[in-house]
Amino acid sequence: MAMFTAEKAVKAMDKTPLVLKYILKDLTNEQAKQLAPTAQGWNALEVMCHMMDFEEIFFSRAKQMINQNKPEFPQSDPDGLAITHEYAKQDIDDIYERFAQLRKEHIAFLSSLEEEQWSRRGIHFSAGLITVLEQATNMGLHDLNHLAQMTEALG
Repeated sequence: MAMFTAEKAVKAMDKTPLVLKYILKDLTNEQAKQLAPTAQGWNALEVMCHMMDFEEIFFSRAKQMINQNKPEFPQSDPDGLAITHEYAKQDIDDIYERFAQLRKEHIAFLSSLEEEQWSRRGIHFSAGLITVLEQATNMGLHDLNHLAQMTEALG
């Protein structure tokens, strides 16, 4: 059996909203805007907004790889998105609900793919050629990184 499979990638993606729901349980928007004294970087609200933005980006890329021949993906600007999308003014519960719904749609899209579609490719600005499977697997790693970041931000 292969180390990385579509099934494993989708299962990993499916777990993130559940873990986030637990982390965010009873968290107020004001608490989400705070940063623990030992933490560095973004607060929990900013991390949640970033995850939402990149869910949109990754989902769009997956659809492009299925519908186009080797689409090219421009470099994303996380700090620019934080400013443009006014992360500091967002409501963490609303952002979480949007994320969870879009993740559900993304998983449904990926789950509908035929086996050969998982090897469809796109051109990532820094990684070069990537497949739908590689991107989906990377999403689980991206999620884990930001779940840890959010936990650290909350102290």
